[in-house]
Amino acid sequence: MNHLSNLASSLENIAHTAISPDTSSKAKDMLIDYLAVLLNGSNTNTSKNLSTTLCLGNTELNSEDLAFWLGTTARKIDLDDGHRYAMGHPGVVIHSAIISTALNANREISGSTIIQAIIRGYETYCKLGRTVNPHAYINRGFDATGICGASAAAAVSATIMNLNDAQLKNAISIATSLCGGLNQSAIDGSSQKYLVAGWASKLGLFSSKLASNGFSGPSGIFEGKAGYYNAFSENISTSPLSTTTTSWDILNVYTKKYACVRRIHPTLDALSKIIKDTNTLPKDISEVNVYGGDFLVAASNPTPSDITQAQTSVPFAVAIYLKCGEITEALLEQHLEDTAVLDLAERVKVIRDKELVELAKRDGSLWSAARVHVRTKDCKEYKAFVTYAQGERENPIASSETQLKFHKLTSPTLNEDQRNSLIKQIDNLEDTTDVRPLFGSIVRLAQGNK
Repeated sequence: MNHLSNLASSLENIAHTAISPDTSSKAKDMLIDYLAVLLNGSNTNTSKNLSTTLCLGNTELNSEDLAFWLGTTARKIDLDDGHRYAMGHPGVVIHSAIISTALNANREISGSTIIQAIIRGYETYCKLGRTVNPHAYINRGFDATGICGASAAAAVSATIMNLNDAQLKNAISIATSLCGGLNQSAIDGSSQKYLVAGWASKLGLFSSKLASNGFSGPSGIFEGKAGYYNAFSENISTSPLSTTTTSWDILNVYTKKYACVRRIHPTLDALSKIIKDTNTLPKDISEVNVYGGDFLVAASNPTPSDITQAQTSVPFAVAIYLKCGEITEALLEQHLEDTAVLDLAERVKVIRDKELVELAKRDGSLWSAARVHVRTKDCKEYKAFVTYAQGERENPIASSETQLKFHKLTSPTLNEDQRNSLIKQIDNLEDTTDVRPLFGSIVRLAQGNK
């Protein structure tokens, strides 16, 4: 069997295998986390400007453009989920495609179908990401959200559209053939960082529509001479797609505590640990040295010029955390020209550490492990080392914390009764005979912030 057939078989296993309570619970947690970042992101200028561009509200938005708007909006505040092995951000692409496809359906779509689609989407994304990353992302500059997300969006749309096996494979192949997304925005800044999520969601959904109407994609899209592997990475691992086994990789998806790129999170966790354990006041810290591998050192620009660069700056994020005690998109943007913050950021040094470079070579997923040394104004020194950021499977965030995050992020948009009602509906998703009214109300709430 070729690798496309293997992937399709692993997705079929999800349809015919009893989904464990832990896996189902994780799927619902990821949907709640997505709704939090979507509804918060809908308040941003990026979301509003894209709404204007797409004429949202003036005409009925087609499902592909809705997916584009949802994916971009949810990605904006950089608090969406991710996967440290596959890299990038699967959830914003997957859930945006699910909602848009379901709302376009001319039949009832059950909650059980949605849970199955969510798990299939993460399975697809993670299998692809594990084959080409970290090399494609770190060394070649491809955004995993785009080059893995489009195929995942195709898988979930095909599931909701109830496509047959041949159509499912064609949908994934078409999306994989047309996917893309570059990571230069992590260096230069720009809105492209957010647009790639919406674009992948739109492409995946449209690919399923094409497949449903007889369009085909190459059967050797993954392992072929001019296929996915050779296009995106010089250091591939074909094992994820060399088998029909389902890995249930959604269980390895992380959630985020800080509104910045994942590679900075272990640094912030280590800094938080020092402050908490030593009762050190942030105002008493004179300098911070952050030791890490090459990927962390690449994020050492202390003077970001826009919000995207700020979300990718170790020194600036550390400075914001010391000043404000948290990292949010709004705080990063508000302090871009704050001289006190910029002065503090200049005193944060990111230093290449040979041991952590070797650690990342041994385990390619540990690209963000960090050792933090803090010196206080009275010359005391404190150290902390973090391998796994909060939210990883090895350092998990409980469902209750995910719900607290939801309440915090959606409070500008929803009152307490609305928030509790939405969480309850997601918790009982298996019992829902038709999700379209729920998804319609969510989209209306998000569009109300345009």
